[in-house]
Amino acid sequence: MLTEERHQFIRDRLAADGRVLAGELA
Repeated sequence: MLTEERHQFIRDRLAADGRVLAGELA
C-alpha cells in the first residue's frame, strides 16, 4: 500500500514529466 508521502512523490514526478513532455511538444 502506498503511503500518502510516496503518493505525493509520485504525483510530483508525474507532474514534472508532464511539464517536460509539454515543453518538448510545444
